[in-house]
Amino acid sequence: MDSSPVSPFNIDGLPKFLSMVYHHFLEEATFTFAELDIADRLADASPDRGLTAQEIIGDDRPQWNSDLLYRLLRACIDIGIIERVKNGVDNQHFVLTPSGRMLTSNHPSHVHDLVRLYFTPNSIITGAQLPRLIRGECKAYSGEKLAAGVDFGRYQTLVDLGGNRGTFLALILEYHPNIQQGIVFDLPNIVAASKNAEDFKSRKIPTDKYTFIAGDMFDSSTIPQADAYVLKSICHDHNDEQAVAILLSIRKANENRKGPPVTIFIIDHVILDDETMNNWQTNGIDLSLACLFNNTRERTLKEFQILLEKAGFEFKKFHPIALPRSTIEAIFV
Repeated sequence: MDSSPVSPFNIDGLPKFLSMVYHHFLEEATFTFAELDIADRLADASPDRGLTAQEIIGDDRPQWNSDLLYRLLRACIDIGIIERVKNGVDNQHFVLTPSGRMLTSNHPSHVHDLVRLYFTPNSIITGAQLPRLIRGECKAYSGEKLAAGVDFGRYQTLVDLGGNRGTFLALILEYHPNIQQGIVFDLPNIVAASKNAEDFKSRKIPTDKYTFIAGDMFDSSTIPQADAYVLKSICHDHNDEQAVAILLSIRKANENRKGPPVTIFIIDHVILDDETMNNWQTNGIDLSLACLFNNTRERTLKEFQILLEKAGFEFKKFHPIALPRSTIEAIFV
């Protein structure tokens, strides 16, 4: 998917609607930036030094969450209302851009008030009433690039951990018919509701090629052994401690297994290091996760590598297949 910050009015297909979603996340970031009067706090910062997140908080706001404020600032770089000061020290200092100065509370444009009025959650709630007047339908997301972009066919058995109804595994089996056995692993209630296997049947996957197994990814005794595991949109729903626990469960489930090293594929939004606009969707989702779930987040490649190392995995390869989603390949050490 094209990750450039284009308007949804100028693109077609799935990217049009994903762009709308990602822009919505960044609208929430802009609203928060205005609601907290961050522009006022940065207005007098030295252009060649700026302020850090902790300096913006100051001594009079000790209850503020400095980590979450930093993540907000990171997203606001993509929006174009602040930028990092390249001071050669830590890249943790921020200054306003010309557009960002328009968000100061005393700017004659009154953009500060405009954003707080129209991006407020109350405005979103009002818009949510539209379905009562107009009926609409949406189409399911396709992970074809992700399924086709990695050679999953080199494995005989593959488990989609937390695979829900098996949509992504069905795609993998369609693109990689050499796989002998695909396993959808999820909680018992999800497996019970998904055993009709509609996604596999619609793609004409032979019934002996797939199965559903119920269990708990935190309980290694319930995880089936396999050559490879896929964790798609799993890690970003869990904090660091939980993510490591899931990886350790996979490792423990295969501790007595013979043969080549077990491979895992983490498919998630990865914050890139190049400070390009490729991060704008991921930084927006990162803030949304912080609001929806406790201590969850999107991660940089380095942060993923730290998680892998803690769980005894060796990072092998980074596959930037379908930005903003990427695939991280690792094996048991």
